[in-house]
Amino acid sequence: MDQHIRKTLMELQAQLRHTESLPESEREIVDEIYEEIEQLLARPRQERAVPPYTLMARLDDAAHRFEVSHPDLTGMIGRVIDSLSTMGI
Repeated sequence: MDQHIRKTLMELQAQLRHTESLPESEREIVDEIYEEIEQLLARPRQERAVPPYTLMARLDDAAHRFEVSHPDLTGMIGRVIDSLSTMGI
């Protein structure tokens, strides 16, 4: 399953590189979330507990933020959310 989420994260990074109209402040939000996911995946499975609001809520907030202006990015974030949910995160 980690390979699936890693592939999805790589697609998210590619999407970000090709989304030129994304303001730097919003790009930083997605980059921070990306880094948080990478750090989470680097931990052993039994140590992957995430504080209640943090990661999934931030991803959900990002998806809502980009829903109208960047629908492709929103779709990619949705796939990341789905992948993490499948992993039990």
